[in-house]
Amino acid sequence: MPGVFRRLRSDLIQRERVLKYLLYAVGEVVLIVIGILLALQMDELRERRGDAEREREALSLLHDDLTRDVTEFDRHKRQRTESAVPYLRAILDGEWDGIPLDSLPLKGTPYFNFQPHNSAYQGLKSSGTLSLIQSDSLRDEVIQYYEWEYISLSDWSSWHKNFVTNTLEPYMFNELAMGPDELVTDLDHLKVQLEGRRLRSLLGTQIGSMTRLDEQVEEAREHAVRTIAHIDRVLVESK
Repeated sequence: MPGVFRRLRSDLIQRERVLKYLLYAVGEVVLIVIGILLALQMDELRERRGDAEREREALSLLHDDLTRDVTEFDRHKRQRTESAVPYLRAILDGEWDGIPLDSLPLKGTPYFNFQPHNSAYQGLKSSGTLSLIQSDSLRDEVIQYYEWEYISLSDWSSWHKNFVTNTLEPYMFNELAMGPDELVTDLDHLKVQLEGRRLRSLLGTQIGSMTRLDEQVEEAREHAVRTIAHIDRVLVESK
């Protein structure tokens, strides 16, 4: 009988050791799994933080480009449209008293030389990272601005520049007597020309082109201002 009890005791001890080992092994596996899950979670958290930081950087660059566009649009309207169009209308209406009629070659030939500020957008587009902009509505605003407003502005700007440099300016330089300062020296001859169809047609085209271009510039400006405000809100919310 003592031998039986010893064997039973030995078996129980052995089983207890096996059970402890199994529990230890299971605990090790659980700890390893927990560690892996925590590591993956930390990696995902770091990745999200990295994406958020890259989004803020991208939005800041877009903000800067859009702000430069707005400044350029305002300068165009102030220096060209607001001064040139009323001047040309007065000339066509025969209201020549009190205006510098001799300045027609200078004041009557401005054009909008569109200079795009889109390096941030082109960088996101070419690298396929526009998805960094988490807000669907903001991303759509940005894409529409650069893919629609920019194309329209570029087309109008190119056409208008071509009209001024290849048609309007050559006419004035060939048909009007001008000094080295590009001011008209023979005002009587200019007035005769202003009674004719050719010059009036050219000036009318210039007025119409500048008016239409000004509408396009204003539309783009409003879009840029809205997008800047949207970017500001997103940047504030992401802090």
